[in-house]
Amino acid sequence: MFASLTITVPTTLSGLTINELLQNKWLLSSSVIEQLQREKRIVVDGHKHFDWKTYTVTDNSQIEISLPIPFDFPVVPTEFPLTILYEDEHVIIVNKTEGRLALAVDETSKNTLQNGVEAYLRSQEHPLFHAYAIHDLEQDISGAVIFAKHPLILNLLLHQLQQKQLYGVYWTKVDSVMEGTYGKIQASISEEHDEINAKGTKAITHYEIIKRDRAANTSILEITIDTAIKHQIRLHLDSIGYPIKEITIAGMKRPLLHLKELHFHHPFMDQFVKASTPIPFEFE
Repeated sequence: MFASLTITVPTTLSGLTINELLQNKWLLSSSVIEQLQREKRIVVDGHKHFDWKTYTVTDNSQIEISLPIPFDFPVVPTEFPLTILYEDEHVIIVNKTEGRLALAVDETSKNTLQNGVEAYLRSQEHPLFHAYAIHDLEQDISGAVIFAKHPLILNLLLHQLQQKQLYGVYWTKVDSVMEGTYGKIQASISEEHDEINAKGTKAITHYEIIKRDRAANTSILEITIDTAIKHQIRLHLDSIGYPIKEITIAGMKRPLLHLKELHFHHPFMDQFVKASTPIPFEFE
């Protein structure tokens, strides 16, 4: 069974042929495009029959694509309140609190952020909408998490993540007062042993000092990473002598590390989107 997804072409993509739009902008493979052609699963401005190589889209052209309805999506819906930072017909970005897992491990998971987003999307009653994971965020880190609502944008966002066009901006608080303004840490990490190791994977972390508190002997840093290795920010800051400050919540130690912003290029709107989270009070 199939369900339709309608996309409005933005002004910036006006003048492209259907083939150029699908292949160059939406990154569909030639085989997928041929299948869509053969099965007549694309309607453009109400037309099913057109020359894919010469028909050009205009500002506000309506493209309707029929996609397979996913059955047995392996995430159980669990209702709980969500803090939605950004949402449109294709993506949703939600603020995750520390202590909650971001992604469901398997079908037995019930209380992850992905479970909550799945319940919210099912309430919208669109047969294509599910909480497709793009990236993870460790349990003890708070901040923004993005989910794709359907498979078409899932592949585009995963490609952007790989190309570093989808990226996050972190805030962290470290022990000691850091001098200077900017810095770059370049040190390889052994993912197997969770340590700095010259034989490990190359990793790069950039930081900017946002605030110094000499009385409390702490600094707040804004962080971006060129690589995405587990515990990268913590290991890199430890390696230069500025460990992330920890606080105790409900008897558990939590690092003061927060994914403050997510940036990405919206492939269907052809514009950049930034989603920002509220700053936790610990950073004030």
